[in-house]
Amino acid sequence: MSDDREAQIRRQWERWNAGDRESHMGEVADDFVVESALTGRSFEGRAGLRAWMAEIDESFEGWRLWIDEVREVTGDRYLVLGGVHLRGRGSGVEFDQPIGWVLDFRGDSVVRLQNLADHDGAIAAANRE
Repeated sequence: MSDDREAQIRRQWERWNAGDRESHMGEVADDFVVESALTGRSFEGRAGLRAWMAEIDESFEGWRLWIDEVREVTGDRYLVLGGVHLRGRGSGVEFDQPIGWVLDFRGDSVVRLQNLADHDGAIAAANRE
């Protein structure tokens, strides 16, 4: 696995946890797509990424991502297994949710991000295509 790529992924998660939404924009391709199993929708481009992040922020008062493992699937595809600790907006209910992410790269840019609500689903998605 490329240590640089894993470090890039971990930096992205750290910035996300710190509330930094804009620095991600420089690391996604113009034709970037996020496929969210959690919302059941796809979001395209940088505007789509902003809309997806805003939707999450509107639904949850607080949340924090964690990474348990990063696996290189191919030279341009990575599987991230971890989860998110969430606190619902309004309800205040807190819970941990396992999450898996599949990231596809073109060069240094992320072209696709899939998030899946369980590790088995993420592993299966990472090995498709």
